[in-house]
Amino acid sequence: MRASRAIRLALIAVAAAGAFAFAIPGAARPIVHAFAAPPSVTITQFDDLLPPGSLSPYAAQCLAAGPNHALWVLEDIDQDSGTPAVTEVATSGKRVHSYYYSESSSPSAYDIAGGPDGAVWFGDVDTAAIRRLLPSGGFTNYPVGGSPIALAFGSDGGLWFPLFTSSYEIGRLSSTGQLTTYTQGLSPNPGLTDIAPGADDAMWFTEYSADRIGRIALTSHVITEFGNGITRGAGLSSIALGPDGALWFTEHRGKRVGRITPQGAITEFPVLSGAAPNDIAAGPDGAMWFTEDHPSAIGRISLAGKITEYAGVTAGSYPTCIVQGPDGNMWFTERGFNRMGRVNLR
Repeated sequence: MRASRAIRLALIAVAAAGAFAFAIPGAARPIVHAFAAPPSVTITQFDDLLPPGSLSPYAAQCLAAGPNHALWVLEDIDQDSGTPAVTEVATSGKRVHSYYYSESSSPSAYDIAGGPDGAVWFGDVDTAAIRRLLPSGGFTNYPVGGSPIALAFGSDGGLWFPLFTSSYEIGRLSSTGQLTTYTQGLSPNPGLTDIAPGADDAMWFTEYSADRIGRIALTSHVITEFGNGITRGAGLSSIALGPDGALWFTEHRGKRVGRITPQGAITEFPVLSGAAPNDIAAGPDGAMWFTEDHPSAIGRISLAGKITEYAGVTAGSYPTCIVQGPDGNMWFTERGFNRMGRVNLR
């Protein structure tokens, strides 16, 4: 997510030689003291993504753990300044290779996912396609007829995504590239923002405009929406499966983190610093981790709902997306400075 990725997408729908690390000495300074992660937690920022273009800098969007035991990062740039790229980054923070793509006067890709086929998949909102990138560098394009807002693989092997054409839909791309879309059961103009697999043979998604969480069953494709327990005007941004079998989500406008059980029971937890949470992901420590802006920070919420926020991220960096890396640490992008960061848990 950016400031947030979900918000920007919802609004759309209605070469450094080596890694330079900014190491934060000692433990990252907690903003709110509550059941912190291990006290040895530090944050490291890496400055080895693509250098600025001719007129403007690149902006790191989302990232995913993918092939080659690496992180794969989307780097966007203004059409007059350069060509967007998918960049492979080693867990040392060093850029390995950048794969450039462009078939549009204004290409723009925001979400990315590592696939079970050993490839990397990402959605391009301006070319109305989902792209598949092999580690060798070959691209395959799958037209989807609209803007793919977020991506996640389901337990059925399909790639699921919120899609905006002339209205909102839930899309599914099969392993052979067959596209199917679903709309029955969706609220009018829900402002779909993110999607994630649940532990119950379903995909769960956030609705920014409708203040609801949606669920689509993998077999029957029945869509159910849940709104009781969500404060009005929450601005649901990101969603991820937690180790407790519940789905955890962020409320960017409401400045809260939420939890929904498979049965639809919802609990909200306020971010006490007043920061706006963006993306969220499960960590290796049995907790959920999330990015924040205003101010820029990294947050952690235990399964009991205790929140700790860590400073140590450069002001104005706009931490965007966060994932668990192949090395067992949490990695995040900084859209403001086209950097990556690592929460050192291992």
